Amino acid sequence: MRPTSEQLERKLSTYPDEDLLLLTPQVPEAFSVFYDRHLRSVMSFLLSRTGNAEVAEELTCEVFAAAFIGIGTYEPKRGEGRAWLFGIARITLLRSYRQHAIECRALGLGPATSLPV
Repeated sequence: MRPTSEQLERKLSTYPDEDLLLLTPQVPEAFSVFYDRHLRSVMSFLLSRTGNAEVAEELTCEVFAAAFIGIGTYEPKRGEGRAWLFGIARITLLRSYRQHAIECRALGLGPATSLPV
């Protein structure tokens, strides 16, 4: 008999991040455990940088989507899963800053710092 999704997630919750990320292509539920484990810290990181809960929430979604799509790029020998995730978060944040700066210039609003990100 195949384990229920809840049973599987309970078992996976004991796995280290690196194993969860390596398992994700074959067992997508592994990413759900990784997501639950790091959601708050990624959201807090982005909120502390943007000062805007809505923007931080949107960027958090982008971070986890990029992580899931790019799961094949994770290499445990290069670092921990959390560090890989926060690297994606930093890149996502920088892209957001750049996009905001472009929009400000296009609207003639001056420097990007004139509007909250």
